[in-house]
Amino acid sequence: MLTASQLSIAEIKSDEAYEALKSIEIYAMGPTGISGSTSQGEKYFWSIYDRPDALHHFERLFKEGNIQAKSYALTGLYLIDKKQFDARSISYVNEKSKVEIMEGCIVSHKSAPDLLKDIQSEEYKAYLKPPKKQNKSVEPTS
Repeated sequence: MLTASQLSIAEIKSDEAYEALKSIEIYAMGPTGISGSTSQGEKYFWSIYDRPDALHHFERLFKEGNIQAKSYALTGLYLIDKKQFDARSISYVNEKSKVEIMEGCIVSHKSAPDLLKDIQSEEYKAYLKPPKKQNKSVEPTS
């Protein structure tokens, strides 16, 4: 039997991904760890992103999840609905909690406003490209 970390993105069910992301401990987009692998959180994120009802899941995740979950939700909204992203960003920047993040091999904390800037930055766009099996556009909508 495969463990959750061994599952491919296509094998993760949307409901499982949602429940796991709701209380995820670390936000990580892009290569992580010494091997540069995809984090489990990012696998869950892309699993949700690939669903026809992704917008619904990301909106719900933003309302119900912890600060890391809200960060994944905002990343999804940034990619699929810029107006919802802008609306949710207002409350996100007022979050008092620090976001626990992983960049490469380093686990650290970042303020919500700083992570929000990262998500929107040109440098971050390289991390916001779905795995090749995905067909959705990664350009934010206006």
